[in-house]
Amino acid sequence: MAGVALSIPVACNQLFPQVLNPPKPAATRDVVQPIVPGPSTAPAAQAAGWPSVPLALGNDFVAVTVQARPDEFCQGNTGWVTPELPSALPVETQLKNGTRAWAAENGAVLNSGNFIEVTVQVQNNHRLTIDSIGVTAVDPSPPLEGYLPQLSGGCGAEVPATFQVNLDSNVTTSISGVDQAGREIEPIPLPHTLNEQDREGVWKIKVVTETCDCEFVPYFTYTTEDGRSRTFEIRLAGDKPWRVTSSSEAQRVARTDESGTWSAQ
Repeated sequence: MAGVALSIPVACNQLFPQVLNPPKPAATRDVVQPIVPGPSTAPAAQAAGWPSVPLALGNDFVAVTVQARPDEFCQGNTGWVTPELPSALPVETQLKNGTRAWAAENGAVLNSGNFIEVTVQVQNNHRLTIDSIGVTAVDPSPPLEGYLPQLSGGCGAEVPATFQVNLDSNVTTSISGVDQAGREIEPIPLPHTLNEQDREGVWKIKVVTETCDCEFVPYFTYTTEDGRSRTFEIRLAGDKPWRVTSSSEAQRVARTDESGTWSAQ
């Protein structure tokens, strides 16, 4: 998948980034280094375009932790699409938190509607402002023709507050959620300043599409004390992009019994 990239940001809870006056210098792309090498570099997870374990990235200004948890349906995630009929997933394996490793082994791709949790923590006594959050989408392909394993436990729980990125309409919106007490919650509004008193912010990016199998790169922009605007791109090991697909061309499959084999619905 190669082609012209499209940036889809959100700032100030609006559909378009805020225009500042006077203009700032052009944004600088950060040199991002992994903080802790780990199993997120596993070939299966990397090939499918998502990390099976949390990513830990950073530079002099920020430490960034990124997680994708497609198996957590109770928290609003939507699972995966697999290119082939997946191998058996015993119920016992799922209960022991082995679902993500199973998905990586089966070349599973993120289904539309999953969210990426991005935690940003300021470093080294810096003061900075998170200006926008979004994704850069790359040349779409038709939706993956495969299988959509039904993993939901049918539970009801909280609905996360997210910045929803629609890759089809090129629009990002702020979506309210509901906490465990049933109260409405909102994403942390942007811009948001981080300093020694307020060191950390957590945002969820929900990526949706009905029409494509797309590669994309999550990012956020921020402004440091010197007034320079910077862009922090969240790439996978080897500088690779993420990947998400619509499940419109996928066949739903369900487990036949506790052994975890699959059959068409």
